[in-house]
Amino acid sequence: MHTTCWLPCVALLLLPQAVQDRRDLPALLTGITQRTFDAGDASRLDVALFLGRDPLMSLALGGETSGTRVASLDAASHALFAGVAMQFAARGELDLEEAVGQLLPELGPAVGSVTVHELLTHTAGLHDWQEFTAGDPAERLKKIGAAGTWSEPGTCLRDSSGDTFALGMLLARLGKGPVMERVEQGLFDAAGATDVADCREGTSPPGLAGALGERELCGSTADLAALMRAWAARKLCSDAAWAAMTTGDILPDGSRTRFGHGFDLARLAERERIAFGGEGGGARISTAYYPAFDLTVVVLAAGARTGKKFDAEALERDLARAVFAIDEPRIRDLPLDAAEAVRYTGEYLIGCDRTQIEFRDRRLVLRLLRREELILLHQGEELFVAEQDHDLSVRFEAGDTRAPSFVLSERGFEVRGKRID
Repeated sequence: MHTTCWLPCVALLLLPQAVQDRRDLPALLTGITQRTFDAGDASRLDVALFLGRDPLMSLALGGETSGTRVASLDAASHALFAGVAMQFAARGELDLEEAVGQLLPELGPAVGSVTVHELLTHTAGLHDWQEFTAGDPAERLKKIGAAGTWSEPGTCLRDSSGDTFALGMLLARLGKGPVMERVEQGLFDAAGATDVADCREGTSPPGLAGALGERELCGSTADLAALMRAWAARKLCSDAAWAAMTTGDILPDGSRTRFGHGFDLARLAERERIAFGGEGGGARISTAYYPAFDLTVVVLAAGARTGKKFDAEALERDLARAVFAIDEPRIRDLPLDAAEAVRYTGEYLIGCDRTQIEFRDRRLVLRLLRREELILLHQGEELFVAEQDHDLSVRFEAGDTRAPSFVLSERGFEVRGKRID
């Protein structure tokens, strides 16, 4: 079952005229959501769209649809902890450029040199906390430190849950109390969220809050939307803190990452997009804010059933595309033979990660670390587009025989891959 509403309001005037003229948008959004839910492995799905404070649409699919529906907020932990960190910094209680070793001695001297800034921007290089079993949080942190870092801190982007784990422990020690209390009181309560509370049932597998030895919070799509709007209105942070949260970090090679202090800044067809979410605690979250249109889109999926893995961010982007009337680009699939493919195949270095490009079934296949293989569709000349994600393209540099490098473009950000074979 689902409920849908479409409320005419002044805010609608912010949207393209093509959208204002379409009275079938509610049905379109509902159809996109229903098809995605039917194909995925989530047993419950809640979606909400807001223009300013005005709800455009609200849907509840699967499970019991009456009453307030909540799910674990574990997947949003990095942004939530970042919000708390920025509040500590604003009060002069935390230096973002300070090494974390004093508060987290378990990391050891080498890893303890990582800064708070590097934890916030996912450039610390820590291993995921799920790689290590431990009896208590301090023991797990010690194992993370003993494993070392993937790369020299501050040099490469790696979206690691270990960063979030270390950040949570640091904030708890700095505040001399549970970090989840500061999340609830300093962020959600201050934002006017009304449904956030302790989860009534444990999650499987256990989430980050459990690994930190803290209580787990659950909330609704309305809570996540209220939080994002409060951040954007500077109710939870200063202008300077918002700028830090919404500006990508610059790496030593001059490239800009897609993460600010807590937010994912990947664009949607050149439209500015500020987002947070992920997967954890048995739930998947994608919350995105589009400043130019004051549009907030929230996707909250929970539970498990048979089906392909549910991608909350992909659904959020599909809904935003429909609202903005963005047409899918025309993608070609030009033939590529083995002789041509030799120009592109081989091993490349992207940032600090080795990646492989192979030739299979007359197509290039890009193998990126920590992501599914991407099939590259030939668009002509040296340009390829990912079959699974048309917002990701690869353009190879022309060479005499083999391409010496390529530029991978994804949602407003670019990174260079250099041949190393």
